[in-house]
Amino acid sequence: MYCPLSEAHAQAWVFVFMDLCLTYVVYLDEFGHIGPYISRTDPRHNDSPVFGLAGFALPIDQVRGFGTWFFQRKQDLLAFEIDRSGQHPAVWEKKGASLYTVTNVMKYAELRSFTFRLFNKIDTLGGFYFM
Repeated sequence: MYCPLSEAHAQAWVFVFMDLCLTYVVYLDEFGHIGPYISRTDPRHNDSPVFGLAGFALPIDQVRGFGTWFFQRKQDLLAFEIDRSGQHPAVWEKKGASLYTVTNVMKYAELRSFTFRLFNKIDTLGGFYFM
């Protein structure tokens, strides 16, 4: 089957199922700690040696709008830190490991609310997330 989006967007993944052409853009990020690990009780080397990939996929025609939506939410949620950095919001980054700590999730209702909004937005746009 001919899938016109697959030729225009060579870096996207293309799935063809029952004469339906679906092109997704997949955002991936790694998580975990690769060591060194000795044991949980070791005073220095006690991080679990787990590594993996997680991410989400969006239909290609939803990517641009999602990027704008996410950029706006990033500016709202992290305005204080972005302003303090002196960098343009488009290039400023906060690592997920420092944002999604147990303390931050428990302390900041805004972070919990944003996370639920993010998952709902991905679902609404016909995307999915995975670990």
